[in-house]
Amino acid sequence: MHIFEFYILQDIAFWCLLSFLVMLPSYGALRAWGLQGGWSLQGRVVVNGLRWFDLIGVGLLMVFFMLEFFGQPAAEKRAMGELPEAIVFLLPGTIFIVLALMMFATLVGRVNYRELFGLDASWVRICVVVSLALILVFGLFNGLSALGYEDWMTQRIGVQEEQLPVKMMRAGGSEAQKLAMVVAACVLAPVGEELLFRGYIYPVLKKHSDIYFSAVLSGVFFGLVHGHLWSLVPLSILGVILAFVYEWSGSLWASILLHAAFNTLTALAIYSE
Repeated sequence: MHIFEFYILQDIAFWCLLSFLVMLPSYGALRAWGLQGGWSLQGRVVVNGLRWFDLIGVGLLMVFFMLEFFGQPAAEKRAMGELPEAIVFLLPGTIFIVLALMMFATLVGRVNYRELFGLDASWVRICVVVSLALILVFGLFNGLSALGYEDWMTQRIGVQEEQLPVKMMRAGGSEAQKLAMVVAACVLAPVGEELLFRGYIYPVLKKHSDIYFSAVLSGVFFGLVHGHLWSLVPLSILGVILAFVYEWSGSLWASILLHAAFNTLTALAIYSE
Protein backbone atom coordinates (compact mmCIF):
# COMPACT_ATOMS: atom_id res chain seq x y z
CA MET A 1 0.00 0.00 0.00
CA HIS A 2 1.33 3.43 -0.95
CA ILE A 3 1.77 5.75 2.01
CA PHE A 4 -0.71 8.33 0.65
CA GLU A 5 -3.36 5.58 0.28
CA PHE A 6 -2.75 4.77 3.92
CA TYR A 7 -3.31 8.41 4.90
CA ILE A 8 -6.53 8.58 2.87
CA LEU A 9 -7.82 5.53 4.74
CA GLN A 10 -6.83 7.25 7.99
CA ASP A 11 -8.95 10.25 7.04
CA ILE A 12 -11.95 8.09 6.17
CA ALA A 13 -11.54 6.17 9.44
CA PHE A 14 -11.58 9.48 11.30
CA TRP A 15 -14.80 10.60 9.55
CA CYS A 16 -16.48 7.26 10.32
CA LEU A 17 -15.65 7.65 13.99
CA LEU A 18 -16.75 11.30 13.96
CA SER A 19 -20.08 10.34 12.36
CA PHE A 20 -20.57 7.74 15.07
CA LEU A 21 -19.80 10.23 17.86
CA VAL A 22 -21.92 13.08 16.43
CA MET A 23 -24.91 11.49 14.73
CA LEU A 24 -25.93 8.98 17.39
CA PRO A 25 -26.23 11.62 20.15
CA SER A 26 -28.20 13.71 17.63
CA TYR A 27 -30.65 10.86 17.11
CA GLY A 28 -30.81 10.49 20.90
CA ALA A 29 -31.71 14.16 21.25
CA LEU A 30 -34.46 13.84 18.64
CA ARG A 31 -35.84 10.86 20.54
CA ALA A 32 -35.74 12.76 23.84
CA TRP A 33 -37.61 15.69 22.27
CA GLY A 34 -40.27 13.37 20.89
CA LEU A 35 -39.28 14.01 17.27
CA GLN A 36 -38.14 10.47 16.50
CA GLY A 37 -41.02 8.50 15.02
CA GLY A 38 -40.00 4.92 15.75
CA TRP A 39 -37.38 4.78 13.01
CA SER A 40 -35.50 1.94 14.69
CA LEU A 41 -38.68 -0.19 14.61
CA GLN A 42 -38.91 -0.17 10.81
CA GLY A 43 -37.79 -3.18 8.81
CA ARG A 44 -37.56 -6.86 9.75
CA VAL A 45 -34.37 -6.78 11.85
CA VAL A 46 -35.54 -6.90 15.47
CA VAL A 47 -33.62 -4.73 17.96
CA ASN A 48 -35.44 -5.69 21.16
CA GLY A 49 -33.17 -5.98 24.19
CA LEU A 50 -30.38 -3.78 22.85
CA ARG A 51 -29.40 -0.89 25.13
CA TRP A 52 -27.47 2.38 24.92
CA PHE A 53 -24.35 0.81 26.46
CA ASP A 54 -24.09 -1.59 23.49
CA LEU A 55 -22.87 1.47 21.60
CA ILE A 56 -19.73 1.26 23.74
CA GLY A 57 -19.04 -2.15 22.22
CA VAL A 58 -19.48 -0.78 18.69
CA GLY A 59 -17.24 2.18 19.50
CA LEU A 60 -14.53 -0.12 20.86
CA LEU A 61 -14.73 -2.26 17.73
CA MET A 62 -14.35 0.82 15.54
CA VAL A 63 -11.31 1.97 17.51
CA PHE A 64 -9.82 -1.55 17.45
CA PHE A 65 -10.00 -1.80 13.67
CA MET A 66 -9.00 1.81 13.09
CA LEU A 67 -5.72 1.25 14.93
CA GLU A 68 -4.72 -0.57 11.74
CA PHE A 69 -4.56 2.81 10.01
CA PHE A 70 -2.41 4.51 12.62
CA GLY A 71 0.62 2.25 12.54
CA GLN A 72 3.31 1.59 9.98
CA PRO A 73 1.87 0.12 6.75
CA ALA A 74 5.21 -1.26 5.56
CA ALA A 75 5.81 -3.05 8.86
CA GLU A 76 2.31 -4.54 8.81
CA LYS A 77 2.78 -5.76 5.25
CA ARG A 78 6.11 -7.39 6.14
CA ALA A 79 4.55 -9.08 9.16
CA MET A 80 1.70 -10.51 7.06
CA GLY A 81 4.14 -11.60 4.38
CA GLU A 82 6.15 -13.60 6.92
CA LEU A 83 3.14 -15.68 7.98
CA PRO A 84 2.33 -19.01 6.26
CA GLU A 85 -0.08 -18.41 3.39
CA ALA A 86 -2.78 -20.62 4.92
CA ILE A 87 -2.68 -18.51 8.08
CA VAL A 88 -2.91 -15.26 6.10
CA PHE A 89 -6.21 -16.50 4.67
CA LEU A 90 -7.71 -18.15 7.74
CA LEU A 91 -6.71 -15.59 10.39
CA PRO A 92 -8.96 -12.61 9.44
CA GLY A 93 -12.18 -14.63 9.30
CA THR A 94 -11.30 -16.34 12.57
CA ILE A 95 -10.69 -12.97 14.25
CA PHE A 96 -14.08 -11.71 13.06
CA ILE A 97 -15.83 -14.78 14.46
CA VAL A 98 -14.05 -14.49 17.83
CA LEU A 99 -14.88 -10.78 18.10
CA ALA A 100 -18.51 -11.43 17.16
CA LEU A 101 -18.84 -14.14 19.82
CA MET A 102 -17.32 -11.80 22.39
CA MET A 103 -19.86 -9.11 21.52
CA PHE A 104 -22.78 -11.56 21.56
CA ALA A 105 -21.69 -12.72 25.02
CA THR A 106 -22.53 -9.23 26.29
CA LEU A 107 -26.12 -9.66 25.04
CA VAL A 108 -26.85 -12.91 26.90
CA GLY A 109 -30.05 -12.66 28.89
CA ARG A 110 -31.24 -9.57 27.00
CA VAL A 111 -31.64 -10.70 23.41
CA ASN A 112 -33.46 -13.56 21.72
CA TYR A 113 -30.86 -14.69 19.19
CA ARG A 114 -33.35 -16.57 17.01
CA GLU A 115 -35.34 -13.35 16.75
CA LEU A 116 -32.30 -11.09 16.23
CA PHE A 117 -30.79 -13.29 13.50
CA GLY A 118 -34.15 -14.19 11.95
CA LEU A 119 -33.46 -17.92 12.11
CA ASP A 120 -37.16 -18.70 11.58
CA ALA A 121 -37.52 -16.52 8.48
CA SER A 122 -38.96 -17.93 5.27
CA TRP A 123 -36.33 -19.64 3.12
CA VAL A 124 -38.32 -18.77 0.02
CA ARG A 125 -37.98 -15.07 0.87
CA ILE A 126 -34.30 -15.54 1.72
CA CYS A 127 -33.53 -17.20 -1.63
CA VAL A 128 -35.48 -14.61 -3.63
CA VAL A 129 -33.83 -11.68 -1.83
CA VAL A 130 -30.32 -13.15 -2.19
CA SER A 131 -30.82 -13.87 -5.90
CA LEU A 132 -32.08 -10.37 -6.66
CA ALA A 133 -29.41 -8.75 -4.49
CA LEU A 134 -26.63 -10.70 -6.23
CA ILE A 135 -27.84 -9.40 -9.60
CA LEU A 136 -27.97 -5.88 -8.13
CA VAL A 137 -24.44 -6.11 -6.71
CA PHE A 138 -22.81 -7.21 -9.96
CA GLY A 139 -24.95 -4.76 -11.91
CA LEU A 140 -23.71 -1.87 -9.77
CA PHE A 141 -20.10 -3.06 -9.95
CA ASN A 142 -20.29 -3.34 -13.74
CA GLY A 143 -21.86 0.10 -13.76
CA LEU A 144 -18.90 1.49 -11.81
CA SER A 145 -16.54 -0.01 -14.36
CA ALA A 146 -18.57 1.37 -17.26
CA LEU A 147 -18.42 4.83 -15.69
CA GLY A 148 -14.61 4.59 -15.62
CA TYR A 149 -14.06 4.01 -11.89
CA GLU A 150 -10.81 2.09 -12.45
CA ASP A 151 -9.44 4.74 -14.83
CA TRP A 152 -10.42 7.52 -12.42
CA MET A 153 -8.63 5.76 -9.55
CA THR A 154 -5.56 5.06 -11.70
CA GLN A 155 -5.26 8.73 -12.64
CA ARG A 156 -5.31 9.77 -9.00
CA ILE A 157 -3.39 7.07 -7.11
CA GLY A 158 -1.55 5.12 -9.78
CA VAL A 159 -1.69 1.48 -10.82
CA GLN A 160 -3.71 -0.71 -8.49
CA GLU A 161 -1.77 -2.77 -5.94
CA GLU A 162 -3.75 -5.91 -5.21
CA GLN A 163 -4.48 -7.11 -1.71
CA LEU A 164 -2.09 -9.76 -0.39
CA PRO A 165 -4.74 -12.54 -0.33
CA VAL A 166 -5.62 -11.82 -3.98
CA LYS A 167 -1.96 -12.00 -4.97
CA MET A 168 -1.68 -15.35 -3.21
CA MET A 169 -4.78 -16.67 -4.96
CA ARG A 170 -3.31 -15.72 -8.33
CA ALA A 171 -0.02 -17.36 -7.40
CA GLY A 172 -1.72 -20.69 -6.67
CA GLY A 173 0.20 -22.86 -4.23
CA SER A 174 -0.13 -26.31 -2.67
CA GLU A 175 -3.42 -28.18 -2.32
CA ALA A 176 -3.51 -27.31 1.39
CA GLN A 177 -3.08 -23.61 0.59
CA LYS A 178 -5.80 -23.71 -2.04
CA LEU A 179 -8.15 -25.43 0.41
CA ALA A 180 -7.40 -22.76 3.03
CA MET A 181 -8.14 -20.06 0.46
CA VAL A 182 -11.51 -21.62 -0.44
CA VAL A 183 -12.53 -22.15 3.20
CA ALA A 184 -11.49 -18.61 4.16
CA ALA A 185 -13.15 -16.87 1.20
CA CYS A 186 -16.35 -18.90 0.98
CA VAL A 187 -17.02 -19.84 4.62
CA LEU A 188 -14.98 -18.05 7.32
CA ALA A 189 -15.09 -14.53 5.87
CA PRO A 190 -18.84 -14.51 5.10
CA VAL A 191 -19.78 -16.04 8.45
CA GLY A 192 -17.36 -13.99 10.56
CA GLU A 193 -17.91 -10.64 8.86
CA GLU A 194 -21.69 -10.98 8.72
CA LEU A 195 -21.94 -12.01 12.37
CA LEU A 196 -19.92 -8.96 13.37
CA PHE A 197 -21.04 -6.25 10.93
CA ARG A 198 -24.64 -7.18 10.22
CA GLY A 199 -25.36 -9.38 13.25
CA TYR A 200 -24.01 -6.98 15.88
CA ILE A 201 -22.86 -3.57 14.64
CA TYR A 202 -25.82 -2.90 12.33
CA PRO A 203 -28.63 -3.74 14.82
CA VAL A 204 -26.98 -1.73 17.61
CA LEU A 205 -26.65 1.29 15.31
CA LYS A 206 -30.21 0.82 14.05
CA LYS A 207 -31.56 0.70 17.61
CA HIS A 208 -30.18 4.17 18.26
CA SER A 209 -30.68 5.80 14.83
CA ASP A 210 -32.49 4.45 11.75
CA ILE A 211 -32.10 1.92 8.96
CA TYR A 212 -30.41 4.25 6.47
CA PHE A 213 -27.75 5.81 8.69
CA SER A 214 -26.96 2.38 10.16
CA ALA A 215 -26.68 0.72 6.76
CA VAL A 216 -24.39 3.44 5.37
CA LEU A 217 -22.10 3.73 8.40
CA SER A 218 -21.77 -0.03 8.90
CA GLY A 219 -21.28 -0.45 5.14
CA VAL A 220 -18.49 2.15 4.86
CA PHE A 221 -16.87 0.74 7.99
CA PHE A 222 -17.06 -2.74 6.42
CA GLY A 223 -15.31 -1.46 3.29
CA LEU A 224 -12.74 0.42 5.34
CA VAL A 225 -11.76 -2.57 7.47
CA HIS A 226 -10.52 -4.39 4.36
CA GLY A 227 -7.74 -1.79 4.23
CA HIS A 228 -7.62 -1.40 0.45
CA LEU A 229 -8.37 1.99 -1.06
CA TRP A 230 -9.19 0.65 -4.52
CA SER A 231 -11.84 -1.65 -3.04
CA LEU A 232 -13.28 0.89 -0.60
CA VAL A 233 -16.16 2.15 -2.76
CA PRO A 234 -17.26 -1.26 -4.16
CA LEU A 235 -17.00 -2.97 -0.77
CA SER A 236 -18.84 -0.11 0.96
CA ILE A 237 -21.65 -0.49 -1.58
CA LEU A 238 -21.64 -4.23 -0.90
CA GLY A 239 -21.78 -3.58 2.84
CA VAL A 240 -24.81 -1.29 2.48
CA ILE A 241 -26.60 -3.85 0.28
CA LEU A 242 -25.84 -6.62 2.79
CA ALA A 243 -27.51 -4.56 5.53
CA PHE A 244 -30.61 -4.04 3.38
CA VAL A 245 -30.65 -7.73 2.46
CA TYR A 246 -30.73 -8.47 6.19
CA GLU A 247 -33.69 -6.09 6.52
CA TRP A 248 -35.57 -7.26 3.42
CA SER A 249 -35.24 -10.95 4.28
CA GLY A 250 -35.39 -10.64 8.06
CA SER A 251 -32.61 -13.21 8.36
CA LEU A 252 -28.85 -13.04 8.81
CA TRP A 253 -28.67 -16.20 6.70
CA ALA A 254 -29.50 -14.04 3.67
CA SER A 255 -26.54 -11.69 4.12
CA ILE A 256 -24.22 -14.64 4.84
CA LEU A 257 -25.36 -16.42 1.67
CA LEU A 258 -25.04 -13.28 -0.46
CA HIS A 259 -21.57 -12.61 0.94
CA ALA A 260 -20.52 -16.23 0.34
CA ALA A 261 -21.89 -16.18 -3.22
CA PHE A 262 -20.10 -12.91 -3.99
CA ASN A 263 -16.77 -14.19 -2.62
CA THR A 264 -17.12 -17.53 -4.39
CA LEU A 265 -17.83 -15.94 -7.77
CA THR A 266 -14.96 -13.48 -7.26
CA ALA A 267 -12.58 -16.34 -6.38
CA LEU A 268 -13.69 -18.33 -9.44
CA ALA A 269 -13.07 -15.28 -11.62
CA ILE A 270 -9.54 -14.93 -10.22
CA TYR A 271 -8.72 -18.62 -10.67
CA SER A 272 -10.05 -18.63 -14.21
CA GLU A 273 -7.77 -15.80 -15.38
